Order: sequence, then structure tokens, then C-alpha cells
Amino acid sequence: MACVDKYNTFKDLTIPNETFINHQDKINKYVHEIRVEENTFLHDIVKSENLHVNSRHSCHIDGIKNFIISAYAPDGIIEAIEYPYKKFVLGVQWHPESMLKYDKQANKIFEYFLKICQKK
Repeated sequence: MACVDKYNTFKDLTIPNETFINHQDKINKYVHEIRVEENTFLHDIVKSENLHVNSRHSCHIDGIKNFIISAYAPDGIIEAIEYPYKKFVLGVQWHPESMLKYDKQANKIFEYFLKICQKK
């Protein structure tokens, strides 16, 4: 994630992953489990405290102002953030679009997104 300050200076807010989990595994369907926080938008969608996810990222953030952290990996890396003041703002570190053929939870995320888009 990057940002621009008041002087139009680019700042990279990401931190390289250096943990016991290989977050850059492009081969396996599932790489690790994540813990979904209760009372979050993501939890309301998937109705689960744990999800198995793929992983293809080399960096992470340690938090971001105005967003809620909704999921963590076992190594403490943030795996999902959300912005509760809009209809659907959900950022994830895994790739649910790659899991649609075999994962019910990934499908729930997309189904919910489509449902929200159809509402006026």
C-alpha cells in the first residue's frame, strides 16, 4: 500500500514478509489458515472464525488508519482489512478469485459483493 503526503511525496507503507510462513507460495491451493475476527464484515460474510487461503504476497502492512483489521495469519501478518462506513470495502492479502472452483468461502465473498452491487 502506498500513499502520497501533502508534498506529493510517495511513501511505501508495506513491510517485507520475513516470517515462518512462505507467503509467496504460488503452487499450493491452500498455504495457511487465517483467523477471522468476530464482529467484522468478513466474519458476517463467511460465518467462520478460520479460513484456509492461498498466499502470493511479499509484503504486508501493520495497520492503517480508519480501517478495521478483520483477519490475521498465524504469524501475525494482517490478511484482511475493511472500511465499515461504505457498503463493501474489503481488502484481502490472498486471492479468492483463484479459489472460486474449489472453495465455498471464496465464493461467499463474491456472492455477497454481487448482492450488494445489485441493491440500489
